[in-house]
Amino acid sequence: MDQEKVQHCLEEADNWLVRIRDLRQETSTLRDMLSETVRQGQKFGSLDQAEYFQQRFMEKDQVLDLFRQDISILKQSLLAADDPDAAIARFFALKGDLGKLTGEMQRLRDAFYDFLSADKGY
Repeated sequence: MDQEKVQHCLEEADNWLVRIRDLRQETSTLRDMLSETVRQGQKFGSLDQAEYFQQRFMEKDQVLDLFRQDISILKQSLLAADDPDAAIARFFALKGDLGKLTGEMQRLRDAFYDFLSADKGY
């Protein structure tokens, strides 16, 4: 693998880390919103649904943490260049996974906002 490809992959991996940090912050914000809503004593149509979102946010945080670890391993593999083909294959697999994760986060965020709006009667 030539040095330009390695550099491109490393730069994109760094961008992914920023994106993961932002997604992690977003799940934290959504959890805080949920906690504040519960703390204010607002009645929920379904407490089970509030618990569902709390659990999903925690699961996404765990997935994001694992993804961050995978990216660190990828970066080490790219720098070591012991098996460039394997590193590139892993790069593209992680790229696809990040796209899926981003889509899942969007759907979860939208469902959560719908849940809050329905609960407040908007």
